[in-house]
Amino acid sequence: MRFERKFILYQGQCNLFDAFIKGYGYQKAFPDRLITSIYYENPEYVLYLDSENGYSERFKIRVRFYNSDVKN
Repeated sequence: MRFERKFILYQGQCNLFDAFIKGYGYQKAFPDRLITSIYYENPEYVLYLDSENGYSERFKIRVRFYNSDVKN
């Protein structure tokens, strides 16, 4: 099961947050890159509605590529 926690950071708080998470041993896992995701859906938007309704047992159909590497 995946667990997410979301926070609102106001202007000027990014450096403070960065220092906070680095203090717990977190580090950057990947180099900077452009991420492109294409999501697929049916005409009734069933996958989108499952997400909006908060169903935990759901899936998504997605194609993702990094930078301009569409072949891999």
